[in-house]
Amino acid sequence: MEAVASMETVLEAALRVRDAAVRGTYEAGSAHAVLSALSEVVDCDHACLARWDPVRRRHVSLANSYPERAREYLSNGLHEDPLFALVRRPGGLLWLHDVPEGLRSASTVIRDVIEPSGFEDGVTQCLFSPDGRYVGVLNLSMKGRRRQLRPTDHVLALLDDCLAAAVDVLVPPGPIGPVADAPADAWTLAVPDPPRAAPLPLGGRVPAWLGDVAPLGDVVRRASVRRTLPATILVPHGPRLLELRLARRGAATLAECRRVVPPAGLSPRELDVLAELTTGFTNREIAERLFVSTRTVATHVEHILTKLDAPNRVAAASRATAWGLEPKAPRVQCSQRENSRS
Repeated sequence: MEAVASMETVLEAALRVRDAAVRGTYEAGSAHAVLSALSEVVDCDHACLARWDPVRRRHVSLANSYPERAREYLSNGLHEDPLFALVRRPGGLLWLHDVPEGLRSASTVIRDVIEPSGFEDGVTQCLFSPDGRYVGVLNLSMKGRRRQLRPTDHVLALLDDCLAAAVDVLVPPGPIGPVADAPADAWTLAVPDPPRAAPLPLGGRVPAWLGDVAPLGDVVRRASVRRTLPATILVPHGPRLLELRLARRGAATLAECRRVVPPAGLSPRELDVLAELTTGFTNREIAERLFVSTRTVATHVEHILTKLDAPNRVAAASRATAWGLEPKAPRVQCSQRENSRS
């Protein structure tokens, strides 16, 4: 009866972990509540719940009780460890006592962090969103070795989805703003699903020439519906061409943006026309959307076919679709029309 009562207690604690994760998905500090509830399930000496930052390519601790040296490694070195390649997969959960001897000797985290800290056992659990994105990791460490897993230890596998939700937050803890160590030529926007919700800068410095990011958000929303994510798209923006790498993140689409060189020597206006060709519009319809004459569109189409060495507009549109070229959102076009009249 004691074993049954013990398991009932563990399952109740597991439900508290799930509840903490669901209630705190968009709240800073919620990871601490999740780990606190998790400590009632799995007995450990140190714990860390971290999200993966795709811009800075590092883990960011949301709750961490490890010593400082271990914290630094878990943020900046864990993803480069040979052990990490073994565990970074959906359902990936690895106990230290199960690590093959060959990998133990090759692992820097075991040599430089685990053994010097006196940890004899522990577990790393990689976390994935429902659409397959890697979103973060749970690390637990124990001073004593587990000679065999306790029934409570197996509950971790049942908490995989709620732990992933706890780290896959739309807004990271702290104020939203430029990330100091993000790549200088890239920036990241989170585009919430609601049509009128403004995109949120999450990393990098949004360039001044981009102007209002709302039209770009419209393009991202449309592309996220039309395409299977993760995906890469190209978006003409005035005289520039943007590459956007799209992935789902919570109730939003994450867009990692950078400026790229136009393919095949196409001019900005030719890219505009080529993007419209992917929708199947006629020259007259494209002219109305871009606020130019039908003859101008026809001339651009001729130049596009020559530069792409394409036999017809269907072949050119197919090439553009393969590149991920997306037409501008109507709001961008209207804005350009208003600017031309002023």
